[in-house]
Amino acid sequence: MSISKYPRVRVHWIDILGDTSWADEDEFQEMKCSTCVSEGHLFHKDENSVMTFASYEIENGEIISYGDRNIYPIGVVRKIEYL
Repeated sequence: MSISKYPRVRVHWIDILGDTSWADEDEFQEMKCSTCVSEGHLFHKDENSVMTFASYEIENGEIISYGDRNIYPIGVVRKIEYL
């Protein structure tokens, strides 16, 4: 496959926040999810997830493997920008 098949995208998404320390009610309520932005090539998108990659290996001008891969559950994705 050629890289031209995979559009460049910027994915805006929300990440969870976990903490194993003890906290009182006020400290707990101050916890916020992280707002994140990732860029790469869109591999696949459906009603359940968005799949991207940022690196790839080529041979004879064709992609033979993918690296820096991510799968985002659709519920955490806030926006996808096509670059």
